[in-house]
Amino acid sequence: MSVELGRLVEQRRLALGLSRRDLSDQSGVSYPYVSQIETGDRDPSLRTMSKLAEVLDVPVEQMASMVVSVALTTVLPASRSRAERMSHDDSVELYRAKVLPSVERRLQSVPPLVRLELLAELTRGAAREAADEAGR
Repeated sequence: MSVELGRLVEQRRLALGLSRRDLSDQSGVSYPYVSQIETGDRDPSLRTMSKLAEVLDVPVEQMASMVVSVALTTVLPASRSRAERMSHDDSVELYRAKVLPSVERRLQSVPPLVRLELLAELTRGAAREAADEAGR
């Protein structure tokens, strides 16, 4: 979960002089959901980020990048050995050269916010899979 995103939401809300209730009412996001986002207990969907971003006057891309960066740190833990990182880097380069162009072509017709939501879902799924593998 993104504590960094929660801090951003809380800081912007306070800077605008809004209570959680005000933010909830103005964005249409439930009060408990706003609270869970601010405390880092829950990551918002892209739709929710869009609603909050509008009220908080923050680029939705900034908010989405915070959720994705947290998921990526879960996938690539710092404790990996140099040999594991090298093999991972090699495989990333291979996929970047072969798979990424195909995926990018297929996603060109998808609106940017939907693309971000899809990529965030894929990242969360990959993070769960990596965590499961690490636990084996």
